[in-house]
Amino acid sequence: MGSRLSGTIAIIVMDRFEQRHIYRNISPPLPVFVRYVDDSGTAVDTPAEAQSLLTKLNGKHPTIKFELELPDKDGFLPILDIRLKILPDGKVAHKLYVKEANKGITLHADSHHPTAVKMAVINNEYKRAQDNSTPEFAEEARRLISDKLAGNGYSAEHIIKARARRRNTSKQTKGKQLVFRIPYISDKVNGQVRQALKKNGITARLVNPRPPTIQELTKKKGEPEKCRMRECPMFRKKCTCRFAVYEATCHLCHERYVGSTGRQVHTRAQEHTNAAKSHDKKSAFGVHYAREHPNATPEIMYEVAQLTERDELRLRIREAYAIRDKKPTINRRKEDMGTGFLA
Repeated sequence: MGSRLSGTIAIIVMDRFEQRHIYRNISPPLPVFVRYVDDSGTAVDTPAEAQSLLTKLNGKHPTIKFELELPDKDGFLPILDIRLKILPDGKVAHKLYVKEANKGITLHADSHHPTAVKMAVINNEYKRAQDNSTPEFAEEARRLISDKLAGNGYSAEHIIKARARRRNTSKQTKGKQLVFRIPYISDKVNGQVRQALKKNGITARLVNPRPPTIQELTKKKGEPEKCRMRECPMFRKKCTCRFAVYEATCHLCHERYVGSTGRQVHTRAQEHTNAAKSHDKKSAFGVHYAREHPNATPEIMYEVAQLTERDELRLRIREAYAIRDKKPTINRRKEDMGTGFLA
């Protein structure tokens, strides 16, 4: 959705929607209603009731629209990574759910990572299978995870070691420890370091931080990131800046747009240019070019107006101030609202 705040805002909006339209105004009241971000579920008696509820909910808000998914022929309804079924006695059975599009890819057994990381991958996969399945479906879930791990190079020996390691580490009491950080070279080197620490009476936890990338190693201190776009819409002028307020001007009519992004600015600029080409109705530039220049090739000039610290809230506030001061005509939403209060 383009912003780290999007998920939080979606939760707030949906909570307000539920308080107003589901918990108060739905008649008869729903026996249960659950939601995680934008995945929601409820219980009704018949498919006709479900369709009626869907029609009611979709008539409550102009942009919030629900989609209906009913249980399959076995009575299971998928939600997130589990499948639920209400039994005749009223109890709920559930089992692990894997989407058909899932490729079953996880950290490979031959990857250059510490053995401890690979053991954690194995244990976490089995723990998820166990937590997401009631006892009658636990064995089926374990088979799914075993097949997934086998497809990523893990043998039965790997799995036995991981399960044994989990039992041993769970019995250890963790006190206050020093953290000793060294790059990961091999498990043998890690073992030698641990032995040396123990021999000298140093209680410390060995940690292997992520090594720097080749790009990070070859970058000079203070040097901006290099543009790697084949056709940069900003002509490589401050295009790799992040957390910036930017100004985009239509070269054909000189109308302006002000926006902000936490990503590299040229990434957002390319999205504006693509939307202008396709006349995307969800984009301000798509609407502008469809209305003002329907047959023209988009010509948009981008410029970084100001940089801000890596704080999402401050970035949005500075964007609001820039919109208030520059009064761009292409912007569609009232993103400068509240600046009078903030001043």
